[in-house]
Amino acid sequence: YTIKAAGNTSFKDENILYVKASGTSLATVTADDFVALNMVSLLDILNSTNINELLREENTQFTSTEIYTEKQDEPSHNILNKNILEAMLSAKISQQNSNRPSIESILHAMFPYKYVLHLHPVIVNALTCSKNGESVCKKLFNNKAIWIKAVPPGPELAILCNAALTEYANKTGSFPQIVFMQNHGVFVAANSVNEIDELMQYVTNTIKNEIKDFTLITAPEKPLTPDQVLDSSDKSVLENAAKIASYAESFGGVLPLTDDIIDIIKLVYG
Repeated sequence: YTIKAAGNTSFKDENILYVKASGTSLATVTADDFVALNMVSLLDILNSTNINELLREENTQFTSTEIYTEKQDEPSHNILNKNILEAMLSAKISQQNSNRPSIESILHAMFPYKYVLHLHPVIVNALTCSKNGESVCKKLFNNKAIWIKAVPPGPELAILCNAALTEYANKTGSFPQIVFMQNHGVFVAANSVNEIDELMQYVTNTIKNEIKDFTLITAPEKPLTPDQVLDSSDKSVLENAAKIASYAESFGGVLPLTDDIIDIIKLVYG
């Protein structure tokens, strides 16, 4: 389920959100790798009447590699407004802790479940990165999951998900526990660890049963160009991308490689 540092997770205790810190590996995460945040403060950011205006202020926007993390581990396309970033950091319960909260902290806070897990499994991304992903998702999961169209991770994704989660809750009377994100991965949410495990098993097994051919496309030895298409010296990145491309043939093939999709692949597997 976890590939390198990819993915994040969180736990809620009343009004405190404990979320994996940015730049830490989910595969080897420890208690010290979590950041405690005030959920009321986080949701106040989301509910701010001027959040969209803040995101559009071009002269106060920075790439996340410039202002979000000193470890240079966030995708360069991921834009966070300086004011929103400062608000997220001010939501930390302890300012003595140097860890920075996950870029998706606001999204974790909006789920009304104790546990939230966000992953990018190859099997799942065969669906989310495919041409027919949305229609296949609807067929396989019906009203058990929602589909979010591709947007950069961070506040923009949180805004879109908030609207989608609210609409789902208004229609069904409860919030979704499975959220698929185009070109990105999946969120699952529940009130127990066992249920989280059951949800991930359900998601992966359901998609896996629809894959017609597990014959792998051979991963290229080198990126196709210096600046595009899997620009990485790590062969595992190429191998996982090749698996996605191969498995996605069952869902109409992978989406055309645009800069946005390339960046998502780097985010997930780089």
